[in-house]
Amino acid sequence: MGRTYHQGEMIIRLPGDESLPWDQVTVTELPDDDLIVRAFEGDGTVNLVCCASITVPESVLDELHACGGEGVIVPRTAPENTVTLIEHDGIYVWTVPAASDAPITSDPPVTFGPPATSGAPGTPADPDPAAIGGIRTVAFRRPSGTRPAALIGSGRTPGLPTRVRAAIFRLPSVAAAALVRTVETAIVHPGLITITDQNPLSWRRFRIGDVTPPATPGVVRVLLLVHGTFVTTVGGFGVLESNDDAKAFLDSMLGRYDAVLGFTHRTLSESPKHNADELRQALASLAAEVRDRFGGATLAVDVVTHSRGALVARSFVELTAPVDGVGIEKLIMVAGPNAGTLLAAPTNWRTLLDLWTALAADVARQWAGPIAENVTRESLSLVAACAKAVIAQAVDAQNLPGLASMRPSDNPFLDELNAPGGGAVRPPYRTVVTDFEPDQIVGPQNPVGDALERLADDVVDPLMGTANDLVVNTDSMSEIDGTSLPGPSVAIVPSSTGTQHLSYFVDRESLRMIEGELRR
Repeated sequence: MGRTYHQGEMIIRLPGDESLPWDQVTVTELPDDDLIVRAFEGDGTVNLVCCASITVPESVLDELHACGGEGVIVPRTAPENTVTLIEHDGIYVWTVPAASDAPITSDPPVTFGPPATSGAPGTPADPDPAAIGGIRTVAFRRPSGTRPAALIGSGRTPGLPTRVRAAIFRLPSVAAAALVRTVETAIVHPGLITITDQNPLSWRRFRIGDVTPPATPGVVRVLLLVHGTFVTTVGGFGVLESNDDAKAFLDSMLGRYDAVLGFTHRTLSESPKHNADELRQALASLAAEVRDRFGGATLAVDVVTHSRGALVARSFVELTAPVDGVGIEKLIMVAGPNAGTLLAAPTNWRTLLDLWTALAADVARQWAGPIAENVTRESLSLVAACAKAVIAQAVDAQNLPGLASMRPSDNPFLDELNAPGGGAVRPPYRTVVTDFEPDQIVGPQNPVGDALERLADDVVDPLMGTANDLVVNTDSMSEIDGTSLPGPSVAIVPSSTGTQHLSYFVDRESLRMIEGELRR
């Protein structure tokens, strides 16, 4: 028994007894001001097919919990190149149609509500969800498990209805094994990015002439920002326009350096060593320009990295040949997985994708405007492609070397990078780290939703078993060549700030520490 609802190209099936107040269940389209709706306006490499908001009264929800029922969401047509994102109270789950998923079971005939497109010429016949490989979700129950999906349906306020949002995305029609590279190649164009002001939409590909005459004759001082996974320079550092503290930090950097640049690179289909080779070529070209334009001047580069960007920067310093005229003065690694992270192990990739989406949404809710929409489309497109490929079991460490490079074991890349006694001349290494502990957060400065608290307590902490920022364990951030950096080289953002893996460049205290390290 139960009910089936239609919203555009989406079918939503709720099991349950006919005596339940089904008339209180509402399924509506997401409003036009929803961030995902705004972000995916127009055509792109990845497109939004349809979206819905599902409101379920407590009596129906309790019945679903009691009978162990599952809410099922499927696209009406062409499921083979779609992926679905489901959100409930800040917890996100990526899921896809799969033959191995348990179909909907219902002895009596399924009752369909009127499709939004019923009667339209050429509308395909409605599929019977009981006859197709349904997308098995846990959007309306709380089973045991360690994935964020296990938390959907929990944490609700007694007496209030639960609301679930769902969005179906259409991906390029290519083999799943080639999907990530196809999408990443279309979205991410490697190279140096010139950061000229607070508006990330004005940041552009580096051009000859972007470097101004140096304040100190003979030396051009450059700040280089190297982003983390699932983003580009705009996606990783566009948050520097999100609040006054972030804007002040960027203004300070623009005034302090002759040039502020980002290095955009592919973080999924290419390894950090490949990225480092591309960075070497880019800096060699920049050094040649500086030498020609400013009478033999050289580059003095300070590098700030986020997350996986640390592995790219370290690979450049330690595993590539020196570049004539380029000196790396400082390397400040923010939340870098220098000894890996358990979430990058292939067995945990689904957890990583769901978790990263929740953390990105937590940052985005504090941020509005066209930049947030641009970044949301870019990052969700990359995550969606990765989710489709991972859930379909079409990729492994060889197909996704960028992700696999961060796994803590069985990792030849990290073994090489962290081999003791390397001969490379290194700049001073500094790290900025934190331990996300929601019960230690003080004051309203960094409000953290219930979702992140549940993710920390029920998913990440049990998985990692040690202090972490919800993505990387804290010890790993400062472990170089098998040993921890000395205390003075490690800036610890207090847990009381509520800083998580994707908010270091948003939160006041972490920004203060990053700037402090640059000024040392």
